[in-house]
Amino acid sequence: MRGIALGALVVGAGLLMAGSAVAADLYVPVPEEVAMPESTPWSGCYVGLPVSWTTGDTPSTAPLSDYSSPLEGFPVGLQAGCDFKTDASSPLLLGIVTDVFGNGPSGESDPIEDVAPGIDAFSDSSIPWFGTLRGRVGLSTDSTLFYLTAGVAVAQVENNVSTTTFPGGETVSNTHVGWVAGAGVEQMIDENWALFAEYAYYDLGAQDYSYSAPLTVGTLELHPTFHQIKVGVNYHF
Repeated sequence: MRGIALGALVVGAGLLMAGSAVAADLYVPVPEEVAMPESTPWSGCYVGLPVSWTTGDTPSTAPLSDYSSPLEGFPVGLQAGCDFKTDASSPLLLGIVTDVFGNGPSGESDPIEDVAPGIDAFSDSSIPWFGTLRGRVGLSTDSTLFYLTAGVAVAQVENNVSTTTFPGGETVSNTHVGWVAGAGVEQMIDENWALFAEYAYYDLGAQDYSYSAPLTVGTLELHPTFHQIKVGVNYHF
């Protein structure tokens, strides 16, 4: 009887050890959780405050083709835009931005001599406001964006012409539609705020400016162009 009991114990112990081995073979470890990369801050919309320095000129192509009025100033504006990533893991970014500036550039030409016998003329140009609607394409890192931008530019241009015989002169205003292109860099400084710097070239296209008979200059064709360097801050949300 004791032999039977002892045998049963030995068999039971063997079965228990075998079961433990099989259970060990069937164990599948739980894989460690893979950390997903943090998303970059560049997908979304923003508003910004740019300040700038501009320089250029407003040449006349007819009939006073030998002069131009300089353009220089420090416009201040507002801008807003939205960007999106083409793929979460790609550095490529596409976006659209619009801005508007006041206190645009202005300047006065040198005297235009002998527009008529014994009569000199004087001309000055100013751009009270201008704005753009642009696309932009860039390459981004976690905190830095390098981009190119181009689009449509619209501006109000005022040109005053006076002469030695008509010192008060006459001011004519036109709306110009042209193009703008440039490049820039933007740097995030915290979760929402970013600093940026950008260069842009504006070609506002040509428009006719017609003056009354006392000015003796008739119709001028003016074609303003200027360079703009701007810096500012954007708030991303």
